[in-house]
Amino acid sequence: MKKLVIVFTLLVIIASITSCRKKGCTDTSAINYDAEAKKEDGTCEWKTEHQLVLNFSHNYDGAAFSSSDFSELNYTNSFGNVHSITKLMYLISDLRLYTLDGDSVIIEGYQLINLSDPGTLSYELDQQIPIGSYTGIGFNFGFDATDNVSEAYPELNVANWSWQMMLGGGYHNMQFEGNFITGVSDTIGFAYHMGTAREIVGVDTTFQANHVLVHLPNSGFTLSQDATIEVKMNIAEWFKNPNVWDLNTYNA
Repeated sequence: MKKLVIVFTLLVIIASITSCRKKGCTDTSAINYDAEAKKEDGTCEWKTEHQLVLNFSHNYDGAAFSSSDFSELNYTNSFGNVHSITKLMYLISDLRLYTLDGDSVIIEGYQLINLSDPGTLSYELDQQIPIGSYTGIGFNFGFDATDNVSEAYPELNVANWSWQMMLGGGYHNMQFEGNFITGVSDTIGFAYHMGTAREIVGVDTTFQANHVLVHLPNSGFTLSQDATIEVKMNIAEWFKNPNVWDLNTYNA
């Protein structure tokens, strides 16, 4: 009889210990993961949005390019001009993430990319992105007509990024400068500055926004966690797409 009492007492103690195990979310991928929980209770929650960062790298027809390569006469454009690059800045805005249903998610904002300032080569979006699959990435090269308003962006004003009022006002899309070897072996400068375009026909003047909606090829991706995407910008393309530029003819 005494033996039965002892066994019964042990069972009560074991049952008491088991019932005191902490319940909670035991999935380490959940945002409310509880490291002290020993038993899953079905309360786990997961993020439905994640952070996306775009890193911009640059190359010249495949050869890596950075500000450390400025001033070197090591590059030959599609026309055959041997040239250097001494300055490259451009602005992108209103990033688009194209969805499977043919629509797109638009993230308003802008990034002024300056090869002389490495901190500008990384663009962390101001809002988080819904998880899921996207068929591609796009953005405006420059501001569209709605956003391109003179003196509207204090940081761009400080950066001297304003476009001349006589040419339409607003802001630059790009500043691209360097030197090239002419047909008579002299070295002179070129400067490609892009912004609002003024078109004069007779006595009428029309201002064209002159921005470009870029849709990056083969840029589909699936977002399931915080992610960084590299955008590879080929500088040589600006000399040949959509037109081939001869620096001897067009250099300012």
